[in-house]
Amino acid sequence: FYEAVFGWTREPTTDPAMRLLMSDGIAIGHIVDHEPADPRVSEVQWLPSLAIDDPNVDPAAFDGSLLLSAITGPHGERLSVVADPEGAPVVLLGHSESWQGPRDLVSDGRFWVELLAENQQRVSVFYEVLLAYESRYAGSDPERYLLLTSEDKPRAGIVQKPWDDVASSWLIYVRVSSVAETLDKVAAAGGSVLLGPRTSSSGGRVAIVADPTGGVIAVQEQAEREHDDAD
Repeated sequence: FYEAVFGWTREPTTDPAMRLLMSDGIAIGHIVDHEPADPRVSEVQWLPSLAIDDPNVDPAAFDGSLLLSAITGPHGERLSVVADPEGAPVVLLGHSESWQGPRDLVSDGRFWVELLAENQQRVSVFYEVLLAYESRYAGSDPERYLLLTSEDKPRAGIVQKPWDDVASSWLIYVRVSSVAETLDKVAAAGGSVLLGPRTSSSGGRVAIVADPTGGVIAVQEQAEREHDDAD
């Protein structure tokens, strides 16, 4: 599906349950086989990886919880999976000397990551303390778009979740040249359109889609302005 829609390719790793996703020769993520605790309930989802010096931390000290203790990945990287105070899972990704990982794909415009939260301030404190991020509201948007930044670069956004029946969760945006053409590819590859397309505050088109297994991801045309003004 992702090869047909985005042109991504897969490479094997030392872990037979994990494949490395590549885009134009750049490692952008993994697809991991997962057995749900309840086979009647889908647990398919995309998780952003946030860079951290040492993923062997105790998120309970910051009002979060530990879902997977720090392990060594197939490239020697260290990673753990934690949940923030509202239960949204996220990967904390360290690095090894031999593999630095996809540490700056947000800043180069390939992706954007956004947390749909019940309480923006509560969860922002978690990421500020855990990852030494700084937070600030962007622009004059009445919906109060909260940016998480480090080294003067935007790393993620936090928005008030728009649907009461949707749990707090991360949404990954993929930059595409044309949302309309991408949605045609999604349909042809067996996916579905969940929301949109619509025009974002940055002037580009955006839509939310699901892959054939139910994994949700957003597609967005290249914004004409920077993240400060984007949604």
